[in-house]
Amino acid sequence: MKHILPIAFLLFFNAAFSQSVIKGKVTGPDGEGIANVNVIVGDTLSAAIITFAMTDVNGAYSMRLNTTLQGLYIRTRAFNFKDERRSIRNESQTIDFVLSKQVSLLKEVVVQSQIITKSGDTISYNISAFANQKDRVLADVLKRLPGIKVQSDGTVFYNGEAVNKFYVNGKDLMEGRYGIINNSLPISAVGNVEVLENHQPISILRDKVPGEKAAINVKLKSNITYTGEGRVGVGYSPFLWNIQLTPMFLAQKKQWLLSYKTNNNGESVESEDNILAFGDRYEGIVKNADPIRFLSVENAAVPNISPEKYLMNNVHMASGNLVTSIGKEWEVKANVSFINNKTDRTSASEESFYQSNIGGLKLSKQITNHYYNNSLKGSFTITKNSKKTFFKNVSSYRMFWNDDSALVHRTLSGQRLTATENLSSPTGSFQNSLSAILPLGKKLINVQSFVSYQTDRQTLDVYPREYLQFYYPDKSIIDFGDTVLRMSQGYRMESFDLSKSASIKFAREHWTLSADAGIDFSRKDLSSRLSGRGDKDVATYYGDAFRNELQFNNLCSYLASGLNFRNQRWIVSMHLPLKLYHISARDRVRDLRSHENRFVLEPRVYAQREFFSYWKGVLIAGVTTRFSPINELYDGYILTSPATLSVMNSKNLMNRNISKYVNPILEFRNPLSNFFFNFRYNYTIENRNQMPGIYTTGNSNTVANIIKDNNAVSSKFTGGAGKFFTKLKSNISLDISHGVSRSDMLFNDSVIHNRNSNETLEFRFNNKRFKWASLDYTFSLSQSRQHSSGSADAARAKYLVQKLDMMFYPLNSHSVGVEWNQFHAKLGGNAYNNLFYDLKYQYNWIKKKIEFELKWVNISNNKLVEQVILGPVSTTLNRMEIRPGYVMVTVKFNFK
Repeated sequence: MKHILPIAFLLFFNAAFSQSVIKGKVTGPDGEGIANVNVIVGDTLSAAIITFAMTDVNGAYSMRLNTTLQGLYIRTRAFNFKDERRSIRNESQTIDFVLSKQVSLLKEVVVQSQIITKSGDTISYNISAFANQKDRVLADVLKRLPGIKVQSDGTVFYNGEAVNKFYVNGKDLMEGRYGIINNSLPISAVGNVEVLENHQPISILRDKVPGEKAAINVKLKSNITYTGEGRVGVGYSPFLWNIQLTPMFLAQKKQWLLSYKTNNNGESVESEDNILAFGDRYEGIVKNADPIRFLSVENAAVPNISPEKYLMNNVHMASGNLVTSIGKEWEVKANVSFINNKTDRTSASEESFYQSNIGGLKLSKQITNHYYNNSLKGSFTITKNSKKTFFKNVSSYRMFWNDDSALVHRTLSGQRLTATENLSSPTGSFQNSLSAILPLGKKLINVQSFVSYQTDRQTLDVYPREYLQFYYPDKSIIDFGDTVLRMSQGYRMESFDLSKSASIKFAREHWTLSADAGIDFSRKDLSSRLSGRGDKDVATYYGDAFRNELQFNNLCSYLASGLNFRNQRWIVSMHLPLKLYHISARDRVRDLRSHENRFVLEPRVYAQREFFSYWKGVLIAGVTTRFSPINELYDGYILTSPATLSVMNSKNLMNRNISKYVNPILEFRNPLSNFFFNFRYNYTIENRNQMPGIYTTGNSNTVANIIKDNNAVSSKFTGGAGKFFTKLKSNISLDISHGVSRSDMLFNDSVIHNRNSNETLEFRFNNKRFKWASLDYTFSLSQSRQHSSGSADAARAKYLVQKLDMMFYPLNSHSVGVEWNQFHAKLGGNAYNNLFYDLKYQYNWIKKKIEFELKWVNISNNKLVEQVILGPVSTTLNRMEIRPGYVMVTVKFNFK
């Protein structure tokens, strides 16, 4: 069964070759080509239009026939030229037209612009057709566009795949951190949103190395725009505020954006600083250098609802961004941001174990967290992106100062323990990425360099010592000593990464052949030590069994060949890298050294075919290999959290996961009917020679992986469709998915075979048919089933989410809205229902371009949310504290 879908897809893919192609040229009496002539093919009997094309500047046209009908007609239509019509057969042919002039008299003209258009690889959305009266910024409208979906973290997807670039008037001001643009660019400044399919951001490679992903380009109404959004809000109870000031200047040669945002009413503005688009690999290496979260306190659960209803925060974020052109080809960019954020979270959980070797245990926890997060980020970029040369250098730094704390009450089998936990984790990193592409005759030379250095220091303190109850693999309890009052786990990681590569490309007509050579070097130094602290803070150390001093080196040398082909309908890319890994590890504590050499072949193929005018088929297949990182190689115990003690095995040095995957994709995009559709299937099998292992008593876990061959298999199909109904001014979207995964793990000395399946269905409906009302509605239904050997029955959880946002416009400049949210969960015979109601009133002072909003959030004053989680050995019911009802008054305005 696992091979049927790819084979069937290829057969269907191949069937597209038989379609007929009609092409030709339209000229006038003087023999000159006529541009912008509509050439239409239709059914002779019904007169229905089958397809059409528009002539280019030379008068040429080309189109494919998506029909089996034989009786067809072709006709031309052009202003000030006489129409021509002919009968044709359904076969590939060349048809030229010579049109005679004819004066066109216009009695009455009704102009109705098309809301979605397609030209080549560019699909353009007329944004005003999708905007409601209540919409203020780009993010409000982007989520309604057919074929486009915005995830909860702000990532923009087009036809099921994340975009690789986000431009404003052709410039990438934020270098992938486009969340702040979406949430701050007034919709009144936007003309169109363009999707650039198969986008290749590097000009010199555009006709040689095709891109595989799409990009977004926001076209403003004016080439020079000073705009931005501001808002000042206050609320009660308790005292709440929300201030956002984001002026921006957007022009062709220069763009800048300044932003200061602060609030304590649950708006997660810090997520706007995340990199969401990573560009093309030939631009250089881009990494999110976030802190390594190796140690952690116990964390309260997070509800699956809007952050403004549960997030107890106090955040300040400042950001400055500038991009400017130097001359005709060079561009300089600078980005800097600072975030100060305090977050509180509280939850209670009840975990029930259903595995036979621990079944019947129930673990209860009440957790209160306080998180203090500070970060400073900056980058400087210089770019030359011309048709003859490409150069890009990005230097970036990141510093983090994070402190987490937890107060935990734990109850198991009638025993109640309380602990205070604190984690300090400063991080600093620097990166520099360089990529240059230069012509050498008819060849192209690409040179890349990347260097990165990062330090992570973490200290976890737990009080009292009695809270930690762990066992050795032989089931004997670990004794930390009666004189010890608290435990302290220290951890330090230094990471150095270096990449150097060079490639040469030979281009001839539709073909591009490439050869690559390079090295990737990574060095990690891990040190850790567990200690106890007694009276007067006297330290007690527990010997080498709880200590690590590990140095890990991974040197990968590789040679690769690539072949790319592109014409009007086909894009094919094949990449064949041969890699030699030299991996070594040194354990200074145990005086152990080990090293291994291994050859690896990682082929990858990408094939794309355009057919039937609006259809696109894609096939992606390949093999990847992953070797053990350093956090799977240490021999000394590490207290990774107060509930988990972990130890790995340095003998896992050449532990490898070999993944083989195939991913067929089918897409349909028809701007004429405003209909978009995509189908994706992913099948992956992972061969592993290490199995995750865990030993638990309910209140504590000891993690120790073992050497054992095993497989992990996953398959997932997703489908999505969206259509905009012009007359009804409504957009309907439907997304479905079904996924199954199978894996093995060692649990309390027994091998458990896990099978997990997930199904989701999401329906979205937006309507602005009436001037006096608009509606946004989302219905989401999902189901998760977990079956593990050792459990009697499969556990099943169902989730239902509904969101309704209804706005009424009874008078000019006045609007009243109601928001209703339902979050429903069911596990076994138990159901948990959470309902929320919000009410808001808005007044738009048109003359001053100011909007006033009064909002009552959580009218029913809910203080808890209940949700269930399904795991491989247990089920968990979480009760999470949320923000009580409050009232907020906000003044909103645009700069300029």
